[in-house]
Amino acid sequence: MRSGFAGSNEPAPLGVHSGFGRAAARHLRIPGSRVEGASERPDPERPPMSEQTAAPVVRRVDERHRYEILVDGARAGLTAYRDRDDRRVFFHTEVDEAYAGQGLAAILVRHALDDVRASGMRIVPVCPYVAKFLKKNEEFADITDPVTPEVLQWLDARLGR
Repeated sequence: MRSGFAGSNEPAPLGVHSGFGRAAARHLRIPGSRVEGASERPDPERPPMSEQTAAPVVRRVDERHRYEILVDGARAGLTAYRDRDDRRVFFHTEVDEAYAGQGLAAILVRHALDDVRASGMRIVPVCPYVAKFLKKNEEFADITDPVTPEVLQWLDARLGR
């Protein structure tokens, strides 16, 4: 896993204890999913997702400005954003190496973008993964705004870069 956000000095949040409970996050359920208490890191002793019985769960965590995907209650990845007026600016997506190659990033981003649409907001895809996802999934084109130098400057200032 990368140690920072998109080349910044800010540490990657996957190992950080958030200090909030399940009630602080809005859960976005994937059909057939279940929710259990979330731990901060995937358990290295857990079998790969293909051997697990639970479907992943996506939740929005407003206090941390991100969506998280949980597998068997463990956070497997995240996509980070900042809100600018009516636009949600996505700037970083990651999936823990223990869960790589299982399609979790696509599940996570699709649910995040569906949530943006449901909230009446627009998408700005600074994150390369989100931008690539949007090119393949044109159903979000009507709510996608371009990445501009102004947005990048604003984001850098918000992130302290």
